Formats: sequence, C-alpha cells, structure tokens
Amino acid sequence: MGHTLAQDKVVAKQILMASNLPTPNYRVYMEAELDAPYLKYPVIVKPRGEAASFGLKIVHDDASLKEAISELLEEYKQPALVEEFIDGREVNVSVLGNHPPQALPVLELVLSEECQGIYSHDAKFKRTPKKKVKMICPAELPPETAAYLQNLAVRAFEVLNIYDFGRVDFRLDRYNQPYILEMNSMASVNPGSSFVRATMKAGFTYDQLINRIAEVAIDRYAKEAPDFFRPINKR
Repeated sequence: MGHTLAQDKVVAKQILMASNLPTPNYRVYMEAELDAPYLKYPVIVKPRGEAASFGLKIVHDDASLKEAISELLEEYKQPALVEEFIDGREVNVSVLGNHPPQALPVLELVLSEECQGIYSHDAKFKRTPKKKVKMICPAELPPETAAYLQNLAVRAFEVLNIYDFGRVDFRLDRYNQPYILEMNSMASVNPGSSFVRATMKAGFTYDQLINRIAEVAIDRYAKEAPDFFRPINKR
C-alpha cells in the first residue's frame, strides 16, 4: 500500500495536502493543452508515476510547457505532473524503523550550476566533472528548522503508510520554508546514497544499517501476523 501511494506522485500530493503537509502547487495534464488557472513560472514537469527523476524538466513559459508535456506524454505514456518550482536549497530526511519511526540527520544536496537547479536523472546517474552534487550531512540549518524537517518527514512517512525505511525529499525556499517534493518509499541503499550517508552520520556502519532494516521489518511482520500463524505455547 505504501509503495503504491508513494509511487503515484499525484495521489501522494493529495494525501500530503489533506494532512496539512506542505507541498508545491500542482496541476495534472492528460494532454498538451493548457487551461486556467495557470501555475507560476518556472515549473517542473515530471511523469506521474516514475522514479529516479526520469523525465524531470524545468520550463519558464507556456510554449516550453506545452512542448515538455507533449514529449512526456509521448515517451512515458502517462499523465504529466506539473509543479511550481521552489527556487532554493534541496534537502532530504531519511527515516528508519517503526512505532515510532526515527528521523535521521538532515542532508543537503548542493548542485553545481550545470545542474540548472534540479536534481535530474543525469545529475544522479550520469555525473560529469561539471555536473557535481555535493552531500552535506548534517545540513547547515538552524536547529529548529532541522527539527521541523525531521518532524515533517516522520509525518509524511506515516500518512503515506510507509514502513521500515524511506526518504523524504524537500525544497527550502529563501525563507527556509520547506516543501515536500516526494516520498521515496524504497530509498537506495547504495553505499554512496543519501540514505546511507545520513545513517552513517547517525552512527550506523553499513552492515549495521542493512541488519537494522531487516530487524525492523521482521519485528513488524511478527506483530502483524494473524493469530493462527503464531506459535502455540504448550505446557
């Protein structure tokens, strides 16, 4: 259920908004015809149900938006999600465990100018000397801002029905006001990933992290198992 809700970016945003969690204004387009009310430019265009920033593009005017929507509909065969672009810092908060989930230190992604302000698929997986992404953990933020981000991450984790581990991606505007971009319900555990960097800052070794993910999942399954699957203690 959690993966289904998080993977559908539109449904996820609807749940976040219904839960009074901040997320950028958006529209969904089934065709490349713009209708009022318009969003404020620049905007981000992305497929409704893809991961790893596939198809992510920033546009600044109506003509470019129509072209981007048309290209996305053709390539991905799914609706286009268009969001107002939050010009500011990109941070994320990883979450580990259940009952209650534990928010890990806030991590900031510092994008080079060549990334054009967005953490695109190329920036994630086809980095070049000019397309650098620097990870800073913990992010240099006021303590109250970091705590607020961690609280928002745990709330998003819970309302989207996520368990065991995940990562919440944010943008901070010029006033450090956070906006939730999306929930990654199956965060990468690659040793160089944001999730692993944050857990190591929290004191985990890589082996401890992998074991911990397994432990919290096993504990949850044991508590959720129907009574007829539980062992019977015979005297």
